[in-house]
Amino acid sequence: EDNKLKPGMVAHYLAIQECLKDPAIREYDFLAGQQRYKKSMATGERPLDWVSLMRGTPTVRLFQLLRRLRGYLRPTPVTSP
Repeated sequence: EDNKLKPGMVAHYLAIQECLKDPAIREYDFLAGQQRYKKSMATGERPLDWVSLMRGTPTVRLFQLLRRLRGYLRPTPVTSP
């Protein structure tokens, strides 16, 4: 009910405190996302690459074909000079 309460941030804080106690843990990963709280609590960042693998089944091939068709059929935005 109170939007000032941030249980997620408290959980991150407590997890970070636990990680600091163990010298074998060299970093705490906030995972993907550009939320402001992550930037405010972080001391650095690095890019995250995403990879998606799919089997070459007929259903997957049809899905890929439909995605390409959608890209061709989308109207190109008109820009004025």
